[in-house]
Amino acid sequence: SPLVVCTTHLLYNPARTDVRLAQVQLFLAEIDRFSFHTEDGSTDPPQYLPVILTGDFNSLPISPVVRLVTEGKVYSNHFGSGLKNIAVTDSCQHLGVYLQRIKGKNLKETSFLFHSEKEIVVKDSDEENELEEISNTYKKLFNKGCLQHNMEFKSVYDFIKSDDQYEASTHQDEWVTVDYIFYNPGNVSKLELCERYRLPTVDECISMGAIPNDLFGSDHFSLAAGFTLLPNLPQSSM
Repeated sequence: SPLVVCTTHLLYNPARTDVRLAQVQLFLAEIDRFSFHTEDGSTDPPQYLPVILTGDFNSLPISPVVRLVTEGKVYSNHFGSGLKNIAVTDSCQHLGVYLQRIKGKNLKETSFLFHSEKEIVVKDSDEENELEEISNTYKKLFNKGCLQHNMEFKSVYDFIKSDDQYEASTHQDEWVTVDYIFYNPGNVSKLELCERYRLPTVDECISMGAIPNDLFGSDHFSLAAGFTLLPNLPQSSM
């Protein structure tokens, strides 16, 4: 069974949550394009291959960036950036991919888009009335003040342990978690979490001292997880 594995490293600058939000919006659009699965061109309801998403997001678990991944929705009015300029809709889909899907086409097999969605739209639209229709559709898909996606990501880590102690993956003025492994179990096949490395608590990190040191050669602790990938069997055969 196929699955999608991806990683990223978002901007560090603590003052630029808007940039990180745009980065993860574009990242999710690429994941949507690769993991979208359909047998007959139907997009209702959408089906996705299992996805493992990892990286240094330079964002806390309560940040809009991480909440967009884990909760599937975040309100973005107060960031005030021109997210429309990256040609990714408020539903975290490439505009060109979305418009091709509603025509029954799937662009998963195409090469990387390199921000060419607008060109795809124009080249596929020779009729003036179709261009006008696309223009109206384009406006409706952007700047609604809410970003969302249909992929149901879970976090491998809980961020807070059962005894209410916070986990930490690095030190940024204080011990925090900014590194993540997320996974989407998928509805084409099934991805199950089996095991993971544990992350230290903030108290353990304080006792250990600054990293890197003679025990840990990195300024981030390692995250790792083991999964089982199973075919999604029909209900009658289970």
